[in-house]
Amino acid sequence: SAVDQQFIRKHKGLFTAVKAKARASGVGGKRISLQVYKIKSLDLGEGRVLRDLYAISYDFGALRAALGPDVHFLIGYNLIRKFTWDFDFRAPESPTWDAKPK
Repeated sequence: SAVDQQFIRKHKGLFTAVKAKARASGVGGKRISLQVYKIKSLDLGEGRVLRDLYAISYDFGALRAALGPDVHFLIGYNLIRKFTWDFDFRAPESPTWDAKPK
């Protein structure tokens, strides 16, 4: 999972910096070192609250430019694996989803 650095700066109380760093490849293939954060809690609605989820942080500037200003979080495998997911894209303008705990 990943969180926009800009979002972390605005909502510092939701995150705890972890001493560990993550290594990743940027869009151009360049190796980069990223700060790791622990998200104190993430509420997915309907009683689905995750605690102590780890995420890397980087500047989502390119994502915001492509997808709009409200992109703050990318769901990673560490979140996906905790649920059985159902995505419905039949209505592209209003897709729906559901996640049942495993």
